[in-house]
Parts: sequence; C-alpha cells; structure tokens
Amino acid sequence: MQEHSYYYVTGIGLNINVKQFPSSLKNIAETITDRGVDRNKLTAEIVKQLIEVNANYQSGKFLAQYRQHNYLDQQMVKVMREKTEIVGRVCGIDSQARLVIEDKHGKKMALTSGEVTKVYCD
Repeated sequence: MQEHSYYYVTGIGLNINVKQFPSSLKNIAETITDRGVDRNKLTAEIVKQLIEVNANYQSGKFLAQYRQHNYLDQQMVKVMREKTEIVGRVCGIDSQARLVIEDKHGKKMALTSGEVTKVYCD
C-alpha cells in the first residue's frame, strides 16, 4: 500500500452486537459476534478484497459475483442522493457496476452513488 494510493468511498453495513432483529430479518440476518469474528481480521480482509477489486475493476471480472450477491435485486427501495429522493425497483447492476433503478413511470436510472435508506420487502 505504500507504493500506491487507493481511495474508496463505500457503505458497508455490519451487524455488531445486535440483540434482536425485526421479524422480517430474523431468518436472513445475523450479528458477526454470533460467529466470534475477529474485527481486525475482518477489516483486513475487506481492505484486501477492495484492493483486489480495484486491480481487476476495468476488466469487469468481479461483476458476476457482485450481481450474484445483490440482495437488493427486484426490491423496492428509496435512495437518497444529496437532497433528492428516488423511489423505485432495483433492476440489477449494469456493466459499469452501477445500481439500476426503475421508477413508477418506467424510467430507468443507473446510480453511481447514493444511500439506500429503505428497502420495502415484498
């Protein structure tokens, strides 16, 4: 890392020491402390994976795995981008790794940034 500078802005949600999940998440979510995860090792692995993705980003090698783990696919979401709210159904990840949302009017948008503030589970 001393030879290269890397800059990432990413949002990663980790459940640490969560006592109780809402009923809609009980069967799919867990807290990492349930598995005895070492936080330092987890952080190191996240950084390692980010460096690997960065090295292969232009080739798109990571896209298949990224799409496979897109738990938002086909979910209704609310995305905040600065002061703009976008509500729509997630249609997938495009070839440039952008989240694709379709609004109620059928307009599709490819988002490179934003915060998913709500997932409306079906």
